Amino acid sequence: MITFSLLVIALVFTFAAISYFIHVNSQTKRLTKTTKDEGQIPDQQEYSHMVVHDLRAPVVVIKDTASLLLSNKLNDGEQKNMLNLIHDQANKLLNQISTILDAAKAEEGKLSLKKSQGNIAQVVKEEIALFQPEAKRKNIRLVSEVNDNLPVFFFDNVRITEALNNILSNSLKYTNENGIVRISVDADDKYVSVSVNDNGIGIPAEKQNKLFTKFGQLNNNTKKENQNLSSGLGLYITKWIIEAHGGTIKINSEEGKGTIATFTLPIDKSNAKPMASNLN
Repeated sequence: MITFSLLVIALVFTFAAISYFIHVNSQTKRLTKTTKDEGQIPDQQEYSHMVVHDLRAPVVVIKDTASLLLSNKLNDGEQKNMLNLIHDQANKLLNQISTILDAAKAEEGKLSLKKSQGNIAQVVKEEIALFQPEAKRKNIRLVSEVNDNLPVFFFDNVRITEALNNILSNSLKYTNENGIVRISVDADDKYVSVSVNDNGIGIPAEKQNKLFTKFGQLNNNTKKENQNLSSGLGLYITKWIIEAHGGTIKINSEEGKGTIATFTLPIDKSNAKPMASNLN
């Protein structure tokens, strides 16, 4: 029964990836055209290649996992592990698709916030739990330092989760095995501060000024780093999300020692509307 369910999930997400990619490809043509005019990316073909690379990787994992299940050589415990793997990769696939579509919406001024009262500590804890399986596979310690006495305030739960997902994903991606990623959340009278601190490979100083630009990660990669290429839109969208809330985001990094990504959110208890964010 578990095997059949997993196979259905694999097929659903594989077909979803194909359907979404048709729409995503049309968005990348417009995104890369405007960005090429700004001198940020060589051409649309190169970016399309990165999008295919991003979307293909989790689909391949899902396909291979389904093949293992169909072999009928796995016990119940191993099948459950395969279910967790497919779940993780399905989430990764959807996050990648959402990021690309959100970038297109931001370009058109159609990306908006839907605020409601929420508990930021709970949001962070749920994200940490979501990334625990990936961290364990790389033998990386996720250390939570979350203040449980944070105020309840208005923010967009979905968008802040997306921002956290982008930051944590990057941190785990560029932290080597046996590393540490420390997530801390605290507040003063006006702002909540969320920080993700890792002892990963770090970012060269000359590349840090492009981290929040469209396709910045793509432009910042060298041939030796091609195994970690991605669309480079995650931090671009993250900056929009944080600034649209009236907050700030910054990254401090030292090559070979690690990176600290920190963002702040105003403690909005009246659902006030901040000034529009400028992504340019």
